[in-house]
Parts: sequence; structure tokens; C-alpha cells
Amino acid sequence: VQDLTPEKWETAHGGYDPTYANADPDRVLPVDVLRDLEKEGRIGRLHDKYYVTVGNGTPIRRAEGFAKEIAKKEREAGVDCVVVSSCCGTCTRCGATLAKEIEREAQLPVVHVTTLIPVSRTVGANRIVPGVAIPHPLGNPGLPLEDERKLRRKIVEEALRALSTEIEDQTVFRRVFEVA
Repeated sequence: VQDLTPEKWETAHGGYDPTYANADPDRVLPVDVLRDLEKEGRIGRLHDKYYVTVGNGTPIRRAEGFAKEIAKKEREAGVDCVVVSSCCGTCTRCGATLAKEIEREAQLPVVHVTTLIPVSRTVGANRIVPGVAIPHPLGNPGLPLEDERKLRRKIVEEALRALSTEIEDQTVFRRVFEVA
């Protein structure tokens, strides 16, 4: 998969309006710019799987169980870092739990891209990168497509910087976009 297109990918979620995510799924899972960075040699090979949960109503203990399963699979696959993105509030709680527990279990850096930074901090994610908005953390449907892709790339590049930064405490990395 080189790009997530609305013809083949769809968000199903009861916690937020998925209209923007369904119009361009890369606004939640930035496969398009990650593939660009892969082709440019800026990152290694993307893992051939991605994991999705619906945080809406997911208890913390269940999210921790998901994280343990995911961490085991990632270790076995030789994954060396993880990007987690989250949309709504309960998704952010779930995503932050995944980020924290995958990092602990798999002993590899994990970054959490979200707009709900206080929720991510409270739950305990270690590396947090600000996203654009709840229904589209890695995009802005109000921008022309080329500008939106540039914006997404800036956020992903900040996430990569976060992954390669040694930290001792929870760190919120910089917002790389202007809010209109």
C-alpha cells in the first residue's frame, strides 16, 4: 500500500465524525508521507501491518492487553519504533495507553500524535506530538491537497525527531503548524 485512498479504506467509529478521515485516510494513518520518506531513504522499511483499535469504550486494562499483544508481534517482526495516532478523547486515552505500554513491553521508542495532549500526558505516553484536530490529526481538509500533504509531512518529521530523541521524562514536542 502506497497511499490510503477512500475507495479502499474507511474509518468506522462512533466517537467522532469520520467524514474527513474517510475522505483521506492518510489524515489519521499517514502512509503517503511515510512511503515518501521510505523511498527517500530517510526511514527504513515500513512494517507490513498496522494495528487499529477503537478507543471508544475500551477499558484501560483491555488497551494494555492490546499493547502487550502488539508489542510481542512488533518485537518478533524486528520493528524498531512505532507511531500511534489518536482522534477523539477515548481514542486518545486508548492510544496513549498503547504508546506507553508498547514502549515498556517492546523496549522501543513510541510517539503519540494527538490533539488531546492533556489526556495523553495524564495516561502516560512518553513522546507526544501535537496533531491538527480530533477528526484529522495528520491533515487539514481546509488546505489544498499539496499543502495538506506538506503539513502532514512536517508532523511526521517531528514525530521521527521525537522517536530519535533520548528523553528522561514525558516530552511534548513542538507544534509544527499554525492553527487557523
